[in-house]
Amino acid sequence: MHARIPTLARPATLRPATVLPAALMLLAACSPEAGPEGATTQVQVRDSAGVRIVEHPPAEGPPVAVPDSAVLALGQGDDPDYLFASIMGLVALDGGRVAVGESDGTIRIFGPDGSLERRTGGNGEGPGEFAFLGRMTLLAGDTLGVPDGRRGRTQFFTPSGDHLRETRWNGRVPGMPEGASGCFTPNVWDVFDDGALLMLGYPCVIGTGEPGPRDYRADLLIVDDETVTEVETITVMTVTEDPSAEEPFMQFVPPPLYGRPALAAHEGRILVALPSLGLRIRALRPDGSVAWDLRDATPERPLTPDLQRRIEESWSSTQMLMYDEPVWPETLEGWDTLKVTADGAIWARSMKPWPDPAGEIWTRFSADGTARSRWQLPAGFTLHDVRDGLAWGVTTDEMGVEEVVALPLPE
Repeated sequence: MHARIPTLARPATLRPATVLPAALMLLAACSPEAGPEGATTQVQVRDSAGVRIVEHPPAEGPPVAVPDSAVLALGQGDDPDYLFASIMGLVALDGGRVAVGESDGTIRIFGPDGSLERRTGGNGEGPGEFAFLGRMTLLAGDTLGVPDGRRGRTQFFTPSGDHLRETRWNGRVPGMPEGASGCFTPNVWDVFDDGALLMLGYPCVIGTGEPGPRDYRADLLIVDDETVTEVETITVMTVTEDPSAEEPFMQFVPPPLYGRPALAAHEGRILVALPSLGLRIRALRPDGSVAWDLRDATPERPLTPDLQRRIEESWSSTQMLMYDEPVWPETLEGWDTLKVTADGAIWARSMKPWPDPAGEIWTRFSADGTARSRWQLPAGFTLHDVRDGLAWGVTTDEMGVEEVVALPLPE
């Protein structure tokens, strides 16, 4: 038996969140929110200059703990069909099925009982093949969108694994801004239901060349078969250089803005969260204007001296940054990952100091933003998707063996 399937009762299915009609979204209102313990608080919903604003009060009590008792686990044994190497993407499909993509370009689809239904993909240049498989996205109709950063294309597959088509974007994104340096290759962050690509293009250092603050900025792009739309330029990181140091180094400008943006595509709009925004998610229209603003007052835990030390040791060991007496705020706020699940719910992962032995903390918002719940995942479990009451993710043991695991979410 290649899949470990503990004899646990399957949890109740999560009901899809109800989306308010557009007209109601524009009305000022107060919506009750039921917390984990049944307490009711007030969520403020109002309209300001055409922007719908949803404000949540501070959350009461700890997040709901997700048990580590797996309903399904794949990755044990010696059969190569059930062993994984460097999982890059994972999406939950309809009916309890799951698709798993790996760095070698292989995509495997497993049935609800853990049996292998289909193996497709692989390394190559042909249809359905990859040079480097990236983050997988589920589109309408359970269509899979899978980018290949080295080939400059995103390919689309049916739920059964058949190749449908591709969109090529390499060479069709804007070039570096004038005077920019230190640029990186653009990549695909998500895919809209119509197949258009959400990309972050060319993060670059923008500065005068003189000592002082310098911004790493990047363009948010929507790329489809015909056009490239520049939505907005965002600041990814702000640093400063010390010209008096024996060796050049970069130091954060307080408050630190370091951290990759959290992006997701949803209903034709771009969801954006940055550490500099705090606990906020903005939805941008394709023209860059703000459609709605979701603000959450959930307090983040303090950055302890021990965690600060581990951050410094980690970054120093990788030689990513060299610095002297970095300045840190009393707390770290923000979300570093956004996901939109099949029921339209928005999941945001709390940004925490790394490394941290505690499990990930995620906040779930309903599709209209008015309902909120917080979840604490088991340590060592990396969330990839949520569907039908199950949290799908990956665990890695001390030997580097990966498992695909489905955990039941408490009711």
